This record gives sequence, C-alpha cells and structure tokens, in this order.
Amino acid sequence: REHLLQALHNDPQHAEAHNILASILWGNGNSAEAIEHCNTVLSQDSNDTSAMTIAANAWEHLNRWEEAKFYWDRLCQLEPDCFQWHARLATAYEHLNLLDRACAEYRSALRLDAHPDLCRSAARLFYRIGEYDEALQALSQAQPAAQETTQKELIQYYLELGDVYMALDRLEDAWGAYECALEHGETALVHLR
Repeated sequence: REHLLQALHNDPQHAEAHNILASILWGNGNSAEAIEHCNTVLSQDSNDTSAMTIAANAWEHLNRWEEAKFYWDRLCQLEPDCFQWHARLATAYEHLNLLDRACAEYRSALRLDAHPDLCRSAARLFYRIGEYDEALQALSQAQPAAQETTQKELIQYYLELGDVYMALDRLEDAWGAYECALEHGETALVHLR
C-alpha cells in the first residue's frame, strides 16, 4: 500500500495505482473510499473497465443497487460478449425488483456461457416468476458434476429440480429428483458418522 501511496503522491492521476488501491480498499470493506478512487480514474477515462468493475462491486457492497446497475449496464455496453457482466446486471435488476429486465439479462448471459452457478441463479428467478420450462432448461444446463460439487450443492440442486418438476406437474420426475436429494443426504449423513 505504501508503494501505491507513493505512486499517487508522485502522480495523483495515476490510474493503475488508483485502481489497485480501490481494489484493496473494496476487498477490506472500505467501499466508499474505493469508489472515490474509481471516480478519480473514471473522470480521466470514462471507459476504464477495471474502475467500473470495482465501483460496481463496491456499490453492491453498500446495497446501492441503482448505482451498481449503472456500472454493470455500462460494462455490458462496452463488452457485450462478457457473460459475467450480464449476470451481474441481472442480479442488480433482481435487487431493484425489475424482474423482466433481470430475466432478459440472464437470457443474454446464458446465450454466452452456461456456467452452472449462472444457470442455477437464472433458474431460481425463472421459477419465481412462473417460467417453469425456462427454469427446467436452465437447471438442466447446470447439472453438477458429482466430483466437483459438495453434497450440500447436490442436494440443493435436486431439491430445486424437484420443485420445478412439481410446478410442471411432472410428478414422477419430481419424485426422482427428490429421491436423488435424499440419497445424497443419506450419503452425507453416513460420511458424518
């Protein structure tokens, strides 16, 4: 941190030093101070994606979703093929209760990458608003690999899958998903003993 402060003392507009310091501050929970450093960078270069990313995360940390949304939206405009920006914008829209926009951003993100965490987040929102077929499609893409997933994650996955099948009135499939959740739960209990 001392080197960064020295770099800023020598050049108060040093963008890289501001971004690194902002990242450290945000990581230590000093979101407001991190945002100040990001604003310094963005006043020089309004397209600095590092500063925007840190600022968006810091605003989220402060539960200031409108401000976070502004930066995630701007990042989506600058880098439209980045699924993470669309996913984060969807999360901001969810917190602002703009569910149609959140769904649209999840769909954009899913077209770019079917990352399992993204699929599960999208599925939860689709389920919440009654888009059960889309929820099932997203969960199908999110099927966890057993060797890469904790027991708790597997149980949660199968419970969510069972709930979607129930909403679709596919009772046999729902029962099968719930049985898988129980099997993984029993395995987890055996390992705990």
